[in-house]
Amino acid sequence: METDGHPSRGDDEQYVTIEEEPTAWKPSYRPSGSFFQHLLTVNFVLAMGVFGAFVPWLVMWLHLLATAEGLWNVKVATARIDGWTKVSVPQKVRLLKDRSVLSISHLSGIRGTILNLNLRVVIALSEMITFVAILQDVSFRDAPLLRLESREDLVPFAFMLFVSGGFLVGHFELNTFDSLHFAMHHVGVVLQLFGVCSLGFVTDWSRTAVALIAGQFVFVFLWVGAVIAVPKRSSDERKVTRASKLCISLELVVFTFNVTAHALAIHGSGANQGNVWASIFK
Repeated sequence: METDGHPSRGDDEQYVTIEEEPTAWKPSYRPSGSFFQHLLTVNFVLAMGVFGAFVPWLVMWLHLLATAEGLWNVKVATARIDGWTKVSVPQKVRLLKDRSVLSISHLSGIRGTILNLNLRVVIALSEMITFVAILQDVSFRDAPLLRLESREDLVPFAFMLFVSGGFLVGHFELNTFDSLHFAMHHVGVVLQLFGVCSLGFVTDWSRTAVALIAGQFVFVFLWVGAVIAVPKRSSDERKVTRASKLCISLELVVFTFNVTAHALAIHGSGANQGNVWASIFK
């Protein structure tokens, strides 16, 4: 029996009123950055972070080499000021126009320039991104960080070599006043060069990995040969400038191979399971 279009309520029936909880208001727009967050893979974003930090630094050095009329050594002696804080400041500048600059670190180590600061910023950015890549890789494989039982376990270990080498290169400047800085800087360079073996471990030594890692070391030997062959001193300023530009140019090629291999290793690690050419889209 129905009354007024509603079913009759029997004595044995119980009715409970259900009140819906108010839902939170959601914006009709996406927050800034969500487009890339939902479109691109984390591996690709990390790899491009490393490469994107390197490219402006590379362009800066190429512009420096192209526009420099002279490129020779400069010594900046520092000393502490009596009655002031225990921080040394530049005291004396000595122009050595007859001596070549044999490396990027050599030129960056001249105190008072912005070159060393730029180097440290690029290294710091690359290290932070690499730490994220390490955590992502071990988290995906559900493996302890320091376990070295398989080829895949060597990937985060090689990443740590790259990070450690970058720290030593950035912290210990290459100058002619401190032997500890000189030694530790070169230790850092060696660690960073061998850190790109991560690409070999990621791809099980694919042709791409072998080509990039071999290319890096070929240009390392070319740079060492240039450092040995070019005149360290010359009364001709043009010869000194040519020698300096040659050595720095070869080292820039080394860095390009190094960073490219490292970025590809990051992209191929973790969820991409060794495929450095995996899709960049989710």
